Amino acid sequence: ENTLRLVEDLEFTRTHLFSYSHREGTVAFRFKDLVPPPVVRARMKRIEQASREASYRYRRRLLGKIVFVLIEARENGAFAGYTEGYVRVSFRGDGGVGQKVPVLIETVTVQETLGRGL
Repeated sequence: ENTLRLVEDLEFTRTHLFSYSHREGTVAFRFKDLVPPPVVRARMKRIEQASREASYRYRRRLLGKIVFVLIEARENGAFAGYTEGYVRVSFRGDGGVGQKVPVLIETVTVQETLGRGL
């Protein structure tokens, strides 16, 4: 519950989630009170859902704002990169890989953040 509240409160833009590994040679191998795998999976689903919702809430606040995006790739005729807040943005406009460019955020969905290069 503490981790879930933390994810909801901090509104991470991206999370990398994994369960511990109960393999010999790992710290987790010494754990005595193991959480049953179905409980681990259920908890992971709750945190994944909370992470998606928190990211969406955070990214929605960028709508109509100008952010700077570091271009990392050109995909399907559009650029893709990350803001200083680690939000992945796809946009059309001028620039090139490795450049930091201003982008107006125009669309935010649960899956993606889209903008227009300025």
